[in-house]
Amino acid sequence: MRPEHCVTRNHIEVWHERLLPSGADRITFLTVLRGSLLPILLWAGVACFAYVVYNLVAGF
Repeated sequence: MRPEHCVTRNHIEVWHERLLPSGADRITFLTVLRGSLLPILLWAGVACFAYVVYNLVAGF
């Protein structure tokens, strides 16, 4: 296939040029911590909710 007919490859290259930085960017520890704590807090909330519901149902 000729390069001008490869629409997917062209789309990917255009996407990368517009959205990705040209080089490596520093990621702060706060960013890593926030990205790690959010899922942990979310699952802890789900577990607490399930625990409360289970105790209410099992108590009857």
